[in-house]
Amino acid sequence: TLFATRQLYIVGPVAADTPPIVLEDAAGPVYFAPLSYCEPLTATELSGEKKSTHEAALQWQVDRMLRQIPEGARKVALAHVFLTGARTTPDSERPLAAGGATTVSIHCFKDFNYTALGHLHACQNNSPIVRYSGSLLKYSFAEASQKKAVHIVDLAGDGSVSVETVPLTAPHELAVLNGSFQDLLEKPRTEHISDYLQIVLTDPTPVLDAKHRLEQVYPQILQLGYERLQTREAEEQETSRRKGLSTDDLFQAFFREVQGRDLTEAEKALFHQVVNDNDAEGRNA
Repeated sequence: TLFATRQLYIVGPVAADTPPIVLEDAAGPVYFAPLSYCEPLTATELSGEKKSTHEAALQWQVDRMLRQIPEGARKVALAHVFLTGARTTPDSERPLAAGGATTVSIHCFKDFNYTALGHLHACQNNSPIVRYSGSLLKYSFAEASQKKAVHIVDLAGDGSVSVETVPLTAPHELAVLNGSFQDLLEKPRTEHISDYLQIVLTDPTPVLDAKHRLEQVYPQILQLGYERLQTREAEEQETSRRKGLSTDDLFQAFFREVQGRDLTEAEKALFHQVVNDNDAEGRNA
């Protein structure tokens, strides 16, 4: 009621007696049907009839709403559903998977002048009068290539619809960069300097302190990973090979990998002294 005075309506869980919301314009009333997400079990309990799929549950909601709307009146459906054939976004959207088939047919909305859908994050037109605006922001790197937008819908007095899709631009875009560590460092992708980044390195082995070093060029790195590392077989062969190495050989190999050069004679002598002192300390303990 508090928000309704400002024509902002919030509809919660599915109930047996949810009425349509009626707003007025110069041509008369427009009936908005709030179709909250409904599990088949919930529809079964409220209707007293078995509803085994999400589509059956939605159709029950739609039929109940239409009975409360005068014939010939302009009407708009607002639904939280996973429409059959709609474009999904891995890693972003929670599956609607509890109880039976999870998708619903566009045919469920055939009696409405316009249907505004929620749940899927990609802005998309499933028909001229059935659309997802999608999320306002990009919520995972799976959405990096999506163009965010909102639909501005004009519903005429005769029930016809025109739609303007308005692009949205965030202060920081989301982007994915692929390449070798050296290439990304020496040839900066300047158009992505201010973006929130997922960087995927193509180097076959890990790079020491890669994220910190790349942040000197790309300050907004959120994720860093590798496209491929050595195969498990190669790793097992390397592990087996190293088992036969002495402590001296292992340290020299480690030093070479980290520093990119061999130990000097003075460094070797210092290492041997440290090892010998440690061994002596162990024997005297």
